[in-house]
Amino acid sequence: MKLTHLLERSPLWLQLQAKYELMPEKDRRALHLLTALLLLASVYLFVWEPITEWSEKQQEEFTHQQSIYEWIADNVDQAKQAQRKQRAAGAKKDLSTIVSGSARQSELTLSRVQPDRKGLGVWIEDAAYQKLLAWMVALDTRYEVTIQQIKIDRGKEEGRVKVYMHLAN
Repeated sequence: MKLTHLLERSPLWLQLQAKYELMPEKDRRALHLLTALLLLASVYLFVWEPITEWSEKQQEEFTHQQSIYEWIADNVDQAKQAQRKQRAAGAKKDLSTIVSGSARQSELTLSRVQPDRKGLGVWIEDAAYQKLLAWMVALDTRYEVTIQQIKIDRGKEEGRVKVYMHLAN
């Protein structure tokens, strides 16, 4: 309400209103038509065109993302298979390194490590049972090393064990 009162009192508005009233009817219609055209052009340029451009960009982005999704869906099995092969190849090369490094981290002392065609034989003369158990879980979960055979004998002290394991990937 205040804005209209300010506009009506404005000298510029009063001057424009006086000029408009002095115009012939034909010029007034032309001014109305020109105003309508300017309004339509403004709506087109400042509303319709940006929305259309945004919509087209979003459609292109959607199509691009959809093609990426389809490519991933088509190649997921190959990627998983390649990942398994890579892990197996890397793990077979480094099985003794993995075993000795993880044993050191678990504070276990390996008495003997003997590689063979099927994997790795590991002997531990004296180990805390809880540390051994945690190490075996880490080998299985973190390094994907399979314990193919295990023999655990009671140690001289309570909670201590003597172990032979055959490990493989």
